[in-house]
Amino acid sequence: ITNRNVDFKISLKEAFFITVISWILITILCAVPFLYTETDLGIVDALFESMSGVTTTGATILTNLDILPKGILIWRAFLQWLGGIGIVVIALFILPFLRIGGMQLFHLEGDDPYDKSLPKISSVIKKIFLIYLSLTVILIFLYYVFGMTLFDSIAHSFSTISTGGFSTHDSSLAFFNNDIILIIA
Repeated sequence: ITNRNVDFKISLKEAFFITVISWILITILCAVPFLYTETDLGIVDALFESMSGVTTTGATILTNLDILPKGILIWRAFLQWLGGIGIVVIALFILPFLRIGGMQLFHLEGDDPYDKSLPKISSVIKKIFLIYLSLTVILIFLYYVFGMTLFDSIAHSFSTISTGGFSTHDSSLAFFNNDIILIIA
């Protein structure tokens, strides 16, 4: 028997703890492909690369990107893409519960800004995800039309939309020697 009238409250300490533990667990999980590929990364380097992708910081320890397997290059870019939308979700969904910010988006005149309306928040997150996905598809198309291979256009659109900056080439966007690609980015 379940009770749907349970008032679920998380303290500020618990929320911070859950958020930190979640990021650490996601980083550990996402580091596994770096350990089992031709990158020759140790555990610490794989965790660093994973954390850099998930947090969209763009720092990397990998060199010779041009000869790395495409699977690991797309994985790096995908981590940044997920991290980019993840940061938006945290800003819109988790931080308001901590009363840190973002709740003004859901505040209507005359209501309690901290009275959570989960369906409203989830519908906003769905719309933001659709916009994020649409912009990613537009970037893939534009990069492809203006000279990138399909693989490069997908990888670079993932890292461009998240503002992380991982590339599939050591010289990054300069590899393409194309001003239009720079303008698109």
